[in-house]
Parts: sequence; C-alpha cells; structure tokens
Amino acid sequence: MCISLMALLCAFQNDPTAAREAKVNVVFSQLLPNGKFDEAALQLQEMGMNDAYKYVNTHKNTDFSYFFFYQNFVTPSVKSAENAFFASKMAKDDTVSIDLEKKRAELGRLLFYDPILSANAKRTCSSCHKSQKAFTDHRIVSRGFLFSESLSKNAPTLLNATSQTRFFHEGQHKRLEDVFDAVITNPKEFNFSYADILERLNSSEAYKTLFFKAFPNENTIKRAELDASLIGFLKILRGYDSPFDSLLNVKNTTQNTPEVLGFNLFMGKAKCGSCHLAPSFGGSLAPFSDGHETHDVNGKMIKTPSLRNVALTEPYMHDGRMAKIEDVFEEKFHKKYKTDLTGDEREKVLIFLKSLNDRPHLEANEPDALPFILGFEKRSVGGTY
Repeated sequence: MCISLMALLCAFQNDPTAAREAKVNVVFSQLLPNGKFDEAALQLQEMGMNDAYKYVNTHKNTDFSYFFFYQNFVTPSVKSAENAFFASKMAKDDTVSIDLEKKRAELGRLLFYDPILSANAKRTCSSCHKSQKAFTDHRIVSRGFLFSESLSKNAPTLLNATSQTRFFHEGQHKRLEDVFDAVITNPKEFNFSYADILERLNSSEAYKTLFFKAFPNENTIKRAELDASLIGFLKILRGYDSPFDSLLNVKNTTQNTPEVLGFNLFMGKAKCGSCHLAPSFGGSLAPFSDGHETHDVNGKMIKTPSLRNVALTEPYMHDGRMAKIEDVFEEKFHKKYKTDLTGDEREKVLIFLKSLNDRPHLEANEPDALPFILGFEKRSVGGTY
C-alpha cells in the first residue's frame, strides 16, 4: 500500500486524536487483512483499545469477523472525523445559509444538464454522467466532442465526488474546479472556454436572475460562481446510505448473512480491503490523509476507485475493458494478487458489493426546462449526445 501508517501518524503528530483514529483505520485495512493479528493486537493495546485488543487475541485463530471489528471498533472511532471531513466538503463557508446552498445546488443542476457549456451547445456534463446510470454512461469509453470519436477513459461515477481527494483516473487533480476547467477546455470534450460560457450566461436574463439569487452580493456571472454552483449540485450526490451502511447501524447484526460473509471475505481472504479502503472502499483514507493510492495498470498509474455503487457503474477498469463485476476477478492486474476464491466465495463477495448501492437521489434528476438564452432556444435538456 502507498498510504503508510508512519506517513499518517507523522501528518497528525500535532493532533493526537486524529492520529489515533487514523491508526485504528490502518490497523483494520493493512494489518488485519494481511494476517498480522499479533501486531494489530499490540497496536490496539498501545492505544488503550482493550476491548478491540481482547477481540483480536480471542478470535485471531478461529472465527475473527472483520464486520464485527469494523462495526464495533473502527466505525465508532472514526465517525466524528468522517463527519467533520464531509461537513467541510459540504460547506466551506459558514456564512452561506441553507437556503443559499439549496439555490446554488439547483442552479448547478441546471448547468449540469445544460449544453450551453459546450462549444456546439449539444454536450452536457450528463452526456457522460447520466443520473439513471449512477452518473456514468455505461460505455466502454465515453463519446468525444466529435460524435464519431471516443475518449480514452471510462466515465467514473460522480456519486460521492465531493468526498474524494483526487480526481480523474490518474488522480492528477486535487480540486473539482480543476476538473471543470480540464473538461471545458479539452477539444475532445466541451471544446470551449470559460470566457465564452460566461458571455452566453450573462446574455440571459433568466440565468442572471438565478445566479444573483444564489449569489446575492454579485452583479455579474463569473467563473467562481459557475464553479460553486456545479459543486453545489455535486454535494447532493453524496451517498453512504446503502444497505451495507444500514447493517452497520444495527446492533448485534447476524454474522452469517451473505453481505456480512462477503465483507469478511473482501477484507480477509481476498484482501480487497487493503487497497479499497473502508468507508469509501476506494484508495483514499480520507479524512485522515489527502493521499490516494495508485497502481501501475498496464503501464499507467491509476488510482484505486471507490467500489460504492459499483454494481451500477459497468463496465469496469479505467478503460472499461471488463463488462461485469465478476470479470474483474480474472482481470490481469487483480489476478497477480492471487485471490484464490471459490465460486461460492466469489458470489458472497458480489452480494456484499451489491449491498453498497446507495439509495436514489431524486433531486438529481433532469430539470423540466432550461433558462431562456437568445440564439439557443432549441437546445435540449441533457444535450443531444
């Protein structure tokens, strides 16, 4: 793993509470999946987590349950830090009221589905990120600006995007604003510029009215407000409300349900959880580190994606070459880790992965109509391709 225990502890040397919470999570994701029960027990004892220490020592050679450990010792320890992290992502400006946040999210929803952001006024954010497809497009790789062209990558889901710390498959961007810029200015995507977009938006009295209600201290539409609106929309796409999360909230959950057994295999025998870190089941240990694990996949450094909603986001891998989740077990990169699961065990892991599907976000659906812009009266919600 790229995210080391020492690096995390050094990052939080002036914050003992955060360092302890980070350490618990790393014990769970690194030591226990690799069978280092004695080392894990020692770490837990040093942290004063006596109940966790006793559980590991008592069950390490028999019926150790990763689910029980995660539910009872990891989740309570990191919950406050997770909440603080997501809260900071949800609203960085404490002066922004809930009403303004809602207006910005609604404005962002319009922009997300409005082809006015692309040079030919035919493509939108939803061209590659469709709400009915868990904000992917189910294509092997996404369609390019020229209808006959394709991009080089599979479209990742935007669910939980605002809780990520790196963006794009290579993880080269740290801010969503940089993602917007890359998409808008890419000749193969929107093939446009912020200046041209702002000229179009400022020519629309309907859009200006919406912008000034969402940003009452402004008298013209600017790039910062455009970005903030899109981010406001993405904020409502936060999940972490799946059947698996519901199981975690039930005390004395039955340990022999397929979801729990699948999670135990995912964390234990298969060692998937060493790279796909809970709770995002991706390569980021947020909120404890803004680093993101990457791996060499056929000569490209690719970040470990989140597996939340994975059953809804086919096809798989950054280049979309795997049609089904079960195909990934036989994929070259994953096979080198020698995950030797039986057919029945694979089925249980699949049941666990399917339990990570978030409940639908109805407010993320397409708007009924778009604001009037002279010269672009015939543009359609969601674009034409």
